[in-house]
Amino acid sequence: AASPDHLVVLQHGLYGGASNLAVLRQCLVGIGGDNVLVHLASANEGMTRDGVAAGGRRLAAEIRSVAASAPSLESLSLVGNSLGGLYVRAAAAELYGGGQQELGLAPNTLVT
Repeated sequence: AASPDHLVVLQHGLYGGASNLAVLRQCLVGIGGDNVLVHLASANEGMTRDGVAAGGRRLAAEIRSVAASAPSLESLSLVGNSLGGLYVRAAAAELYGGGQQELGLAPNTLVT
C-alpha cells in the first residue's frame, strides 16, 4: 500500500464529536484512497465553550501530532463544520501565520 501524502483534518462544531464527520471521512477516503490520510479531530470534544483561540490551539497541537506520526505527508487540508470552521482558521493561523512552515506540510485547502 502507498503511504499517504495528503492530510485532511475534519473538525466538528459546537457540542460535537469526531464521529460527526465520519461519513465525510468515508467519502474522502473513497476518493483519495491510499494517498490521503483523513483525520477526525477529537481535541475539542467536550470543550467547545471556552473560545475559538483555545480550540484553535488544541487543534493545532493535534495536527502537529498527527503530522509527526506520518512522515510521508506533504500537504494539509482543513475542513471545519460550523464552529469547527473557526477552529480550523485559528489553527491555520497558528501553524502558518507569518509564513512559517513548522509542519513541513504545504497548505492545500481550507473549507469552513
